[in-house]
Amino acid sequence: MARSRESLPTAAAEKLPPGVRPLLVQTLDGGGWAVLARGSVFVVTEDDLVLNRPWSEVDHGDWDGETLTMTLTWVDGAAPTELTLTEGAPARFPLLIREQVEHSLVQVITEKAPGGGQLRAAVRRGPDGELFSQVTASGKVRGGPALEAQIADLERRIRSDVGLQP
Repeated sequence: MARSRESLPTAAAEKLPPGVRPLLVQTLDGGGWAVLARGSVFVVTEDDLVLNRPWSEVDHGDWDGETLTMTLTWVDGAAPTELTLTEGAPARFPLLIREQVEHSLVQVITEKAPGGGQLRAAVRRGPDGELFSQVTASGKVRGGPALEAQIADLERRIRSDVGLQP
């Protein structure tokens, strides 16, 4: 069941950074809580802040409704994070994650990369509202000068599209 910050045990609520205003708190299978806030996603236990990452670092999320597991994949290539919820998880949990990730995306361009993979350039909104650009690769990508030039051009174009300096 969804919980408000006030219903978090005090010890767990104290692990959140000051000023965090949860949009949704969900009990995790195995212990702890997933806390979805405007700028970031958190996982807390009564003993520790386990995860604190801004939505702008989420590449995508995959929801498995049978196991009640949301798998978050990160743009920096870090190991995916699995959030397995307890029974009775609200349908809005995966919807709220999608909404927050989409809110962080301002503009996106995708292109084929040398080697057949794909490059994705994005202008994202950080937790403080500041815009920044990132370029990620997926699939088989062949490195070298052609790839570096394509990445630089792609980032220049995406930044220009939203009025950011190159």
